[in-house]
Amino acid sequence: MYSGVSMHRFWNMEAGVDLAIFTQAAQRYAQFEWPWSEIKAAWGFNLLGDHFSPILAVLGPIYAMVPHAWVLLIVQAC
Repeated sequence: MYSGVSMHRFWNMEAGVDLAIFTQAAQRYAQFEWPWSEIKAAWGFNLLGDHFSPILAVLGPIYAMVPHAWVLLIVQAC
């Protein structure tokens, strides 16, 4: 049920900025790079000190196979 609510909020653009920040982190981990976010700061912001989440490092390979924010929403719901 929570997954459905999350997807509904995503499609109605009510997901929030944190989803975008975490999606950028997952994308960087999938590319074997440090997790930087241009959404947090225009010049780039290292997320290891602010929004560090070990599960994002684990989700890097999964995000590489399915590169979409849905991956984070579904894992969050589980």
